[in-house]
This record gives sequence, structure tokens and C-alpha cells, in this order.
Amino acid sequence: EHRRQEVYLTMSTRRRRCVAVKDIAATLTKLMKKSMMPARDSRAFVGSEKVTVLFVERTNFQVLYGVDKGEERISGDNFSLRYCREGQFIGALSDGMGSGIKAYRESELVIDLLEQFLEAGFSKETAVRMINSALILRSEGQVFSTIDIASLDLYTGVCEFLKVGASTTFIRRENWVETISSTSLPAGVFHRLEPDCTGKKLYDGDMVIMVTDGVMDALPAAHQDSLMKDIIMEHDTGNPAELAAYILGRVRQYREKEPSDDMTVLVMGLVKY
Repeated sequence: EHRRQEVYLTMSTRRRRCVAVKDIAATLTKLMKKSMMPARDSRAFVGSEKVTVLFVERTNFQVLYGVDKGEERISGDNFSLRYCREGQFIGALSDGMGSGIKAYRESELVIDLLEQFLEAGFSKETAVRMINSALILRSEGQVFSTIDIASLDLYTGVCEFLKVGASTTFIRRENWVETISSTSLPAGVFHRLEPDCTGKKLYDGDMVIMVTDGVMDALPAAHQDSLMKDIIMEHDTGNPAELAAYILGRVRQYREKEPSDDMTVLVMGLVKY
């Protein structure tokens, strides 16, 4: 894909030696005059038993991530963080209708189906449309869930956003914050689904902050986006987990009583190799 090179090496060692796969990648890099690395989930060492290992072109970026869901015993929000294929990392959030065990099961179903469809090789758009059909066909009544996907290309730094009824996503740049909003309805409402799709080029140090509706609804209605931008810029950290915890803690300060909806903050940071 995209004319990137892959190399399969079938190999074994002599005299029962053990060689690190990362050392083999370094030698392969010199031979090919192109930076190579073992594919994800490859074995760490090669021994006397013959094995085949896949090596791919090294990505330009790596991703760091963190999630904070507060202290709710049962949350109606579910999330997924996974490498979908070599060089692609996907973060996804789903907010089930309401809160409690029913909302949890709805959003869990959405995330489970999304992971299965992406693993099977379907595009994000096709996966979301099939999930929408599955929710509509469920016999036990109406099921509504938001779907929020951010797909990072670790070779180019381009992030593709797909939203179905989802809350605003924020991108923290060096000294400013950009927003990605959605006007579509949640999945399971209509047979015809029109997700909001957009792409943004990200750079070293940029962070993607995804939140569920409960986070935004905890802020004063007239100033939600601007307040969230201020909160994001207050904490100057490159650690996604720290930023997620800080955002949730600051948002809770705006509520005099327990929030009426579940709150989840998911942060992904792009770091250049």
C-alpha cells in the first residue's frame, strides 16, 4: 500500500544463538538504505528454529495515548485504542443513550462491532454504516449511540476524523486549539447514515482530545467550546494520560452536583521518531 516496501525474512541462527529482531532490522536498514522495523506483534528474538518475520518501513511518528473515565461504577461510554494495520492507529469513542448498564451495553456493542469490521478489512465508513444497520435491526427497541473515530496515519501524520452524533473533538497545536465538530445524528436513528468526515495534518507534539457529551454538558452552555480550549491550554504537558486526567478534573469543578451523564476524555499525542 502506498508503494511502501515490506520484507519477509525466513531465518534461523547457528549454534543455538539468540538474535534480537531489532538488531536484524538495523542490518536490513543498512542493506536496503531505507529505515526498516519489525512489523507490530512480531517476535522479539530469532533462535535455532526457522521462523518468518515481516519487516516494514519505519513510521515517521509514534502515538502516545491516555484515557480518563472518572469514577463511575458503570459508564455508558466505551472506547477503543488499537493499531488497525501497519502505520495506522485508531482511537474511537461511543456514548450510549443515557447512562447505566443499558447505555454501557449499547456503546459496548458499537465498539465491539467497529473493532471486528476494521479487523476484517472494511473501511471506517463502511463499518459505521453496517453498525447503523445492526442497531436499527435490533428487536428490543430503539438503540442510539454516538460514534467518534480518529484515525492516525503514522507515516504522514494525517488524521482522519469520522463523527456520527459525536461531541466536539479538539486538536492542541503548539500554542492554539482547533475544533472538529459534528452535526449528524447518532447511529440507530435513521436507515440512511451521513457521517461527518474531515482530515487534518498533524505535526510532532500535536494532541487529539476526544470527549463524550457528558464532558461538554458539564460546562456552561454558552461557552463550552471556548472554555474547553482554555482548559486544554492551561496544562502544558506532553503526557496524554496527565492531560486527560487534568481536563476531567477541571470540568468537574464546574458542577456543583454529580454529573447527569457519563464523562470520558481520550487523548492521543503524535511524537516524531
